[in-house]
Amino acid sequence: RDVALGVGRYTTECIARSGQVQTRQKAQNALPLGSGIPVNVRPSVWNHSRWFRGHTMQRRPAGPRVACAGAPPSEAPDSSGRKKLVFLGTPDVAAVVLRDLVSASIESQTSAETTPWEVSAVVTQPGRPKGRGKVAQPSPVHTAALELGIPESRIFCPIKASEKEFLSSLDALSPDVCVTAAYGNYLPTSFLNIPVHGTLNIHPSLLPLYRGAAPVQRSLEDGVRKSGVTVLFTVKEMDAGPIVCQAEFEVGENATSTELLDSLFRLGTKRLIACLPQVWDGRVQEMVRAQDHELATHAGKIGRDEGRMRFEQAEVEHNKARAFHGWPGTYGAFLMVGEQGKEEEIEIKVLETRVRPGSDAFPEWDEPGEGQRVVLDKAANAMVLRCADGCVLELRRLQSPGKKPVDAKSFGNGLGGRKLYWRSSFH
Repeated sequence: RDVALGVGRYTTECIARSGQVQTRQKAQNALPLGSGIPVNVRPSVWNHSRWFRGHTMQRRPAGPRVACAGAPPSEAPDSSGRKKLVFLGTPDVAAVVLRDLVSASIESQTSAETTPWEVSAVVTQPGRPKGRGKVAQPSPVHTAALELGIPESRIFCPIKASEKEFLSSLDALSPDVCVTAAYGNYLPTSFLNIPVHGTLNIHPSLLPLYRGAAPVQRSLEDGVRKSGVTVLFTVKEMDAGPIVCQAEFEVGENATSTELLDSLFRLGTKRLIACLPQVWDGRVQEMVRAQDHELATHAGKIGRDEGRMRFEQAEVEHNKARAFHGWPGTYGAFLMVGEQGKEEEIEIKVLETRVRPGSDAFPEWDEPGEGQRVVLDKAANAMVLRCADGCVLELRRLQSPGKKPVDAKSFGNGLGGRKLYWRSSFH
């Protein structure tokens, strides 16, 4: 059965990539049996028709289709007429999207007013080495899929989405639509040609603004106060497809990328689920609108060095701390001076900041050479410094090398009488 689908060999590779050392035979024996997948699966014949400029919509003719394995493998082939959705995602925020989709699919199967659908398969990136042993650990989406009861044989983790074994297995599933959320891999035309109704993407920005790999981080770095999420069709050019729907979201002045990513993906999932009935019956073609490509801005990948704080402008450093929260994090160069005048340069991680209104001054800053002094404000539970622009920045949570993160009061008390000064860079 699995050989006919091209799943057996591929699943073995997927298991190996996740760090589970198994022989090919053992991996094939680990596949769920009795899922009722027909052996006589025939290659599909595609009819192509232009849907919108730059994208081809495919229609699959009637014929034998592969039963969904999203249900327990002991069940017979599904004949309920459920639409099949394949989900692609990798990190924690994508795992949240997957859980919401599965929950909504179950509701659709018990409602007489909506077309029933189900999550037929999950695609995620291969496991990454973690821990001291550098053992590959499955992605958060992979873990969530198993917890939700999706069989291992329906969880694919190709290194590239262009792999022939993967595309063959996906095509055999006959998905009606694919949905991506922070998947992290480029999707070639050979992939986009498979789902009947195309591939939908949840993108956490108000496109065409912030196209690219890090829209939330870059928008926070720019200090935007209004963001949003876009549900769009995926085309070959990154984040340039036609828009199905959008929703705006007000950004708090202290919101971090971790918080905003979670909020936007949850909001985007709700909008996508609400649009699925129009996807199933084809009315979505009347809803979409093309992007204004002249207004597009790019949100490129983030490098670790971008997390360095130079304390030139308080607002800039605060936005940087919010944007790079989690990874790569923000850190600054400091000089620690002991009571005997012994100096030590140290790199300290800055985990949480605030911009203090006004230009409060501390007596220590009035002393000669003390303008770059970092002072503990116990009442505000903040290490406070005056940036080069004269504005005051509060450091709320910090982490010294080899230490655990602590609040500012604990950090200040840990100085033990030593003075701390900020530096724009190490000397």
